Amino acid sequence: MEEEMLRKINEYIESGDEYFKEGNYRLAFRSYLEAMYSISVYLIYRDLGMLLPPGGALGMIKIRYPDIYDVMGKYIPYETRITSVDESIVKSIKKDLIKIYKENIRV
Repeated sequence: MEEEMLRKINEYIESGDEYFKEGNYRLAFRSYLEAMYSISVYLIYRDLGMLLPPGGALGMIKIRYPDIYDVMGKYIPYETRITSVDESIVKSIKKDLIKIYKENIRV
């Protein structure tokens, strides 16, 4: 199960990279944000053995990993105003995503 979850996270990151190269910043942003949500689900599953939907995992992340929750909180509002996503926002979310990935995913 964990391997599948990690594969999905990596797929989201790779998709985001491809969309970014194409200049499709909205889809790149969505892919990177989905990777963050998936990391949340993975961390809760790894730590507690509970498989939660992203919304449920986000609540647990707020308690168990407040630093990750704070980072994600910067980007969640863009989901409803996706038209305001530009290259700088995408670069920022990717930088934060990679930092979270490197610090929390043990492979």
